[in-house]
Amino acid sequence: VMGTAAAVAREPTGAELERMRALLDAAMQQGYAGMSTDAIPFHYLANAPHTDKRVPTQYASMGELRGLLKVVREHDRVWQCTPDAADRVATFLRFFLTSGRLFGRPLKTSALTAVDLTHERRTWKLFPMIAGLLNSKLLDGRFHFQVLATPFRMYAEGMICPIFEEFASSRQLMACDIEDADARRAIMATDAFGELFVREWHDAGAVSTFNRDLDALHVERCPVAEWQGETFGAIYRRLRQYQAGDVAVARSPAEAAALASFPNPIGREGALLLHLARRYDRDLRWWFTVANDRPEVLEQLLFHPHMLPGFNDSGAHLINLAFFDGNLLTLQVAQRRSLDQVARAVQRLTREPAEFFGVDAGRLDVGAQADIVLIDPDALRTYDTDANRRMVYRDIFEHQQLVNRSDGVVTGVFIAGEQVWDGREFTAALGTRPLGRPLTAGPAAAAAEAARVA
Repeated sequence: VMGTAAAVAREPTGAELERMRALLDAAMQQGYAGMSTDAIPFHYLANAPHTDKRVPTQYASMGELRGLLKVVREHDRVWQCTPDAADRVATFLRFFLTSGRLFGRPLKTSALTAVDLTHERRTWKLFPMIAGLLNSKLLDGRFHFQVLATPFRMYAEGMICPIFEEFASSRQLMACDIEDADARRAIMATDAFGELFVREWHDAGAVSTFNRDLDALHVERCPVAEWQGETFGAIYRRLRQYQAGDVAVARSPAEAAALASFPNPIGREGALLLHLARRYDRDLRWWFTVANDRPEVLEQLLFHPHMLPGFNDSGAHLINLAFFDGNLLTLQVAQRRSLDQVARAVQRLTREPAEFFGVDAGRLDVGAQADIVLIDPDALRTYDTDANRRMVYRDIFEHQQLVNRSDGVVTGVFIAGEQVWDGREFTAALGTRPLGRPLTAGPAAAAAEAARVA
């Protein structure tokens, strides 16, 4: 309604607010599942001249948000939202919009994401408590958190990684085209950039969403062969030894040359990452685990009544994340417990979200569309998500993408009764004729349900 420039620069007029509500109401009538908002503080616009501005939804006032969500509430649809990690109190208060007691009718709300953070070990306990309060008789909410069913492993190439949008320094690099290494090197070469980056690395505090302990950051690929498989912490300690005069610590001429290239003395830990990014850029690929590294805690979150499995951010970050096998991993977690738990997991992956989002799906009933996945339980039992992560070239993106290959686990996929995957390859039916259908919420889904019952 406002256009990008105005949406990040001023408040909407009354007429513009009314137009927004009218468009949203029309969308709900057409069967949209709901409305999504984003409050993650380091989500910035990607295109000039607005790369220093956050996405427009973050400029909406509480009044604007309430007015739009009133439309969603009236249609009994879903508010999908993300939290503001920098202002947790404000996030908690916004969650109260789910309350039927306060607003006359409950608002179905789905929030990202319940996680067990590796650098905040007690935070995971808050998610069941918050959802329990919001869904209590006192507030009468319809609220759940989504849960990622796997350790949250994130990859970076130099400083090309979502986490680096947290820092004002490295956001400059993220604004460059991914192939424009010269532009990134020119930015990183300045003293001002280096000083700001090192300061932000050490002073991020509670705003940061990742563990900055160098021993938690692992090198996957690097021109220095000896560093592959090591942590940045191990490299930092070896560098300190080298700079203290123990040159024999270098294991090859190549490592000796790499260690000699660092500023001497290296100083704070953040200076290590700064030098590595300046020297190697995307040739340095590394990874770290943001959350969900404790299986017993993850299982509690996956099967908590106020949570739903299903968070997946892979499509937004082609080279950084791969969680495409998340639903398979939910079943794998359940399989380790019991067959009854597998049945419960199937329900949580199909019927429960379908009912929450109000769509006609998620059931194996007479008359329902036969959308079926067949899974080999023995193959699933031994499946290793980390060992099956691959970087492959995707024609649709004209770029490499990090994916999960679960070959042998899924033995068949059927859409409307038509087989499209036979366990080895796609069948001729896929992509040659329409097989699926739009999943619309509200009246369309209700009509389909009535027809099924009749």
